This record gives sequence, C-alpha cells and structure tokens, in this order.
Amino acid sequence: PLHSSEIVPFARARTRLEAAGISTVLPEPDVAALCADKRAFADWIAREGLPAPQTYREAATSFAFPVFVKARSGSSGAGSG
Repeated sequence: PLHSSEIVPFARARTRLEAAGISTVLPEPDVAALCADKRAFADWIAREGLPAPQTYREAATSFAFPVFVKARSGSSGAGSG
C-alpha cells in the first residue's frame, strides 16, 4: 500500500495475496481497522493504560483548550478543523 487508506483493504486481502505468492508486510485486518479508527484506537490506548492526549466525544459540553478537531477516520488533515 502507498497510502494509509489502502492498508485495511490490503490487510483484508493478505491471505489471498500470500496464497498467490506475493509477500506482504501487513497487519491482521482487525489491527489495521483499529488503527484506522481514531476513536477506537484512543479507546484501546486508554484501556491499555498508555499515555495519550485527552480525547473528547462530540457530546462533550466543555473542553480544555486548546482543542484540535479531527475526523474519526481519514488522513492528511481531511475533515480537521
């Protein structure tokens, strides 16, 4: 894959690619999907007790500024505000 948006589909196809003799360096599909979903990944980090920036849900009524808003999925700042 050349772009992060290609990792999940390629990870899902990994078994077929390897069966066709194509070597890959890809995560398991569930790991790729977890990493592609910023909210799910933030939740996983919290469950693992790893340090991470504060994450807010859209239902939050107050924030500790400064705040950087990012889309749940995507890359290159698309959907960021």
